[in-house]
Amino acid sequence: MEMTMSDFKHKEMEGSLFSNSYKERDSHPDMKGNIVFNGVNYSIAAWKNITKSGGSYLKLKVSE
Repeated sequence: MEMTMSDFKHKEMEGSLFSNSYKERDSHPDMKGNIVFNGVNYSIAAWKNITKSGGSYLKLKVSE
């Protein structure tokens, strides 16, 4: 039996982020994914950013 991405289930306190191939504007996230926390599946969005000192980081947004 072949497994598809829709069949995949994360374990508790685990998740995944993937490049957002649909990004058209800066306001769209660079990465999107899901995480499971307390039995609830949440969506994650991430934007690549640069600090004032030149370091890189990801800004995250979580939603149900």
